[in-house]
Amino acid sequence: MARILVLDDDPAISRLFALWLGSEHEVTVMSSASDVLARVQAGERFDTIVCDVHMPAMSGVDLHAAIQRVEPEQARRFVFVTAGLLPGEQAGMAAMPNRVLIKPFRIDDLREIIDGFLPIRLSR
Repeated sequence: MARILVLDDDPAISRLFALWLGSEHEVTVMSSASDVLARVQAGERFDTIVCDVHMPAMSGVDLHAAIQRVEPEQARRFVFVTAGLLPGEQAGMAAMPNRVLIKPFRIDDLREIIDGFLPIRLSR
């Protein structure tokens, strides 16, 4: 079971993520990038951070950069979701090592990415 943080300013989208992932993982839903940053700065850690690119006040990319400065391992665990990238954003996102899922996407694609962040568990 992974600890997943979902950051999206649209409550309906956040509820969908919680519904899709909540039966398999511990899902925390937030709508404020600055609140997410505060939690990470306070020492809270997540296996995956699913983050909308376009957010009010602080974009997902700006949040990623801020977390990169304080906790690079958490920044590595970002998965960006977006309805589309603006022409000026495409090059910057392509230069990042993080995955970007364009809405609509298959939930199985997100699950596969999340599974890639989890340690391999051997059964007895």
